[in-house]
Amino acid sequence: MEASRSAGLVIIPAYNEAPVIGRVISELRLVRPDLDIVVVDDGSSDSTVAVAGEAGIPVIRLPYNLGVGGAMRAGFKYAASCDYKYSIQLDADGQHDPRSITNLEAALRRADVVVGSRFVSQGSYSVRGPRRWMMHLLRVIVSSICGTRICAGAAQVDDASAPSSCQQYLRNEDLGHHQRVQGKQ
Repeated sequence: MEASRSAGLVIIPAYNEAPVIGRVISELRLVRPDLDIVVVDDGSSDSTVAVAGEAGIPVIRLPYNLGVGGAMRAGFKYAASCDYKYSIQLDADGQHDPRSITNLEAALRRADVVVGSRFVSQGSYSVRGPRRWMMHLLRVIVSSICGTRICAGAAQVDDASAPSSCQQYLRNEDLGHHQRVQGKQ
C-alpha cells in the first residue's frame, strides 16, 4: 500500500449514482485538489463503479447494499488503513457543497469529531413532534456516554484534548471486512 499524498480523505458513499457522481468528483477536484478521494459503492446495479473508475478514483465495492452506515464504515476502515489524518463524507448525489469542507477542517482543529449539516443557519427547517423528542433524547444519551455536551446546530467541545469514552470506542471499533478495493491503494 502506498503512502497517502494528502492528510485528508473524502469518502463518497454511492448507491446507483452513475448520472451524477462524475460531476460530484469533478467539482470536488476543482474545489479541493489537495484531498484524496475514495468512492464506496454500496452494491449499485448501475455504472457508478465504472464512472468513478474512469475518473481515476479508487472504489471500494461492497458485495450488496448495506446502507450509508455500512458504506461509511468501509470508508473509515480504508482511511485508517491508509493512515489519513482525517476523513470527510461527501454525498454522491451532489447535495453537499465541497466548498464547505474548509469549514469542517477548521472545526476539526478544535474537536475530534465534527458533524456538518446543510440545514443549520440556512432556511427555515424545523424539527417538531416525536422526531424532535427523539433527537433530544439521543443528544442527552450520546452526551452522557461521550462526556461532552452535544447541542442542536453546533457541537460544544469542553476539552477537545481530553480522551473520552466515545473517542476510545471509535479507536477500538471493528469496521468490518466486507469490502474489496479497486484502483490504487
